[in-house]
Amino acid sequence: MATSQAWGDFIVNLREAVQLLVANPSSPTMQRSMPKPDRRRGGHSGALSMAMTKGCVMLVSGRLQGCLESQAQEFLERIDQSGTATRKLPEVLRAELCERYMDRRKAKPEQLAEMHRRYAVLWIEEASLPAGTLRTDSLPDRVWNPWPEKAQALLRRCDINLFERIETKHGSRYLRDLKEYGGELVTYRNDVAHGGEPALWTVTDVLLRIRWAQRLARHCDAALGDKLEAVTGRGW
Repeated sequence: MATSQAWGDFIVNLREAVQLLVANPSSPTMQRSMPKPDRRRGGHSGALSMAMTKGCVMLVSGRLQGCLESQAQEFLERIDQSGTATRKLPEVLRAELCERYMDRRKAKPEQLAEMHRRYAVLWIEEASLPAGTLRTDSLPDRVWNPWPEKAQALLRRCDINLFERIETKHGSRYLRDLKEYGGELVTYRNDVAHGGEPALWTVTDVLLRIRWAQRLARHCDAALGDKLEAVTGRGW
């Protein structure tokens, strides 16, 4: 099955993140770079393991967020260059594009006039979409974290019910695990980002959540590819 460029980049980035988990704390390079031992965290090895875990989780979570944003942007870029009939674009997607076109740095009348000029074609039934019409970076929120529920909300803007797709294909238990482990990854990331000290995860703990992050991104990629094919006649 064809995939987006964003998905391919994400897999490469995951391999980079996992290297933090397989680094050897006893190597000469690591020994030279270590701070004074922290006995509360098991000395040198415990402190370094905790730092590596934090670094890996932060990196994976950030890469996941970037992947989901890039998938949505690539989806819009493909539509924008397709010349498809505007009536094939889901109405909810057209509405979201109009809503999210607004630039809050400008006066509202100016924003509305600009948006109407650019997106009027989306509502002309027999029109074809001119290349360069869509603002392809406008679907993600300006500030967000890659919770599974946020991925669901992002794809809803494209007329995709991600959770329903997943549950239909894999069952409710799979969907529950996806939400749980994907959510724990982001919770851990936010704890670290806000100065907290979350519980130490083992390598197995981290890899488990990485696998679910990978699955979330893959499901998003497949769903967007299917919708792209429905709109333009061609998937990824």
